[in-house]
Amino acid sequence: MRGQAVCGVLLVVAGYGSSAAAPAAPDAGSRTVLNCRQIKNDSARLQCYDELPPDVARNGGASEALRAADDDKGVVAKWAGSSNMRTRPFHVDGPWELQWTTGKGLFAVTLHRLGGEGAESDLLTNGLAAASSRSFQPTGGDFYLEVDAMQAWTARVVALPGSIVPPSSPPTQEPLLAVEGDQSGLPPCDGPGVDETLRSLIENSPMGKTMHISVLHVGPISSRPIRDGMAICKSTVLTNGGEMTYEFQFYRTDGGEFVFGKPTTP
Repeated sequence: MRGQAVCGVLLVVAGYGSSAAAPAAPDAGSRTVLNCRQIKNDSARLQCYDELPPDVARNGGASEALRAADDDKGVVAKWAGSSNMRTRPFHVDGPWELQWTTGKGLFAVTLHRLGGEGAESDLLTNGLAAASSRSFQPTGGDFYLEVDAMQAWTARVVALPGSIVPPSSPPTQEPLLAVEGDQSGLPPCDGPGVDETLRSLIENSPMGKTMHISVLHVGPISSRPIRDGMAICKSTVLTNGGEMTYEFQFYRTDGGEFVFGKPTTP
């Protein structure tokens, strides 16, 4: 029987590097979250968060947004944490990007637009590896982020010059959940037993259990290929609470085969 990954959607921020030398770190017993924030080197800063005493890390894991410092040119807002966070709203006048750095563990970021044109929310990143990355946004507006993480991470919003435009080539199709290793030979979206797999995935997800969802009917399942020989499967299902459009993917990790899914964003 295939395992099931937690269903969820979250916004994420892209990472950035720095060549500045890290200041001398205080003794581990006297460190605070503020001490760690002040370390410029990304690797040293993440190590500082990892070495925080449990009570300090717990109390400092959901810090408020830090306003841009004088040496942070173009930075609109930035955050550091070691747990989930919903940020305060921020405003950007033109194109911008989210930059983030995260340690190993689930890191997902969902961008919510408070008004104007475009989707109300968008999943910017969702992965498990320690990494630094970024996500380009072509238009400004009012937004807030939802971050899902249990390890140390940093993120910041950087306003870009108005002349910067999105790349002309189409973006690479990304999986719903970033995974590593051989992903060849995964089950097809319309293979035997996939209807029952999808039904179980929805009903046994945290959302399904909380809302007591029962799947009454699974509609036709479509697929679109993505990188690494994987595919994103999509179906409209009828539940006791109405229709729901759901996307899912099969993936392989640690010698096991799993399925991950989430409802699509309107």
